[in-house]
Amino acid sequence: MDLTKPLNKRQLREYLEPDFHEIVEKIYYAGFVCENDYKRLGSQFCKHNASSFVEELCRVTNLNITYLYEDMYECIFVFYDKTRYNATKIKKLLKETSWI
Repeated sequence: MDLTKPLNKRQLREYLEPDFHEIVEKIYYAGFVCENDYKRLGSQFCKHNASSFVEELCRVTNLNITYLYEDMYECIFVFYDKTRYNATKIKKLLKETSWI
């Protein structure tokens, strides 16, 4: 699959399918998922599909998901539940847990 351009909804689910249920579980449990948590959430995928991925996560989970692109130490996309975290809390959590 060509990850250098946006995927349509069918391609997005097809591409993510091996990890999608695990990603959803992590969002429910931890309230966030980082691109480096799953191989399929690599930077090329996130760069071109972050918004579509958020839409799919919101649809499936019924949570208020958004994303943050953090580039203070390492460039990383983070998808998180806005009812549990805000951008400041996510950045702090990432620093404390050495994700970035």
